[in-house]
Amino acid sequence: MYYRNKQLKSLKTAALVTLLGATLSSCSLSLPSFRRNNQATEVSINNAVSQVEPLKRSEYETLKTTKGHASSSTFYILFFPIGRHKTNAELYDNAYYEAVENVGNADGLLFPRQRHRKLFIPLLIVNYSRRDLSVTGLAIKIKSQDRNAGAQKIGE
Repeated sequence: MYYRNKQLKSLKTAALVTLLGATLSSCSLSLPSFRRNNQATEVSINNAVSQVEPLKRSEYETLKTTKGHASSSTFYILFFPIGRHKTNAELYDNAYYEAVENVGNADGLLFPRQRHRKLFIPLLIVNYSRRDLSVTGLAIKIKSQDRNAGAQKIGE
């Protein structure tokens, strides 16, 4: 009987230490972090098939400054993620396309800048993580050219 009580007590102690360790490991708060990346890129349009040469200033017109936003949230239950975190590239693409769509007739952004914001809230059993990305840039529209000038007719 004494031996069984001793085993039960050591089992309770081990369970308490494990629970306390798991609890204390998530008792810190990660404050939002801000990072701003300036991307100096040339004006070019990428295509899955080929890349278009950089545009000259006379080949596009600037419209207005626009902004797009994308975010991703995930919950963690005992270190297991619930939901899918988007990658930075996916967040950037979503924010970029939203910024272009905010200007109705825009074709792209000139010198897009991105700003990251991260928030992580650890709790006892459930943790919350959120990432936000904003893209700001000058919307441009490619000037349309006469499609018949200098173009070969189909079939020739």
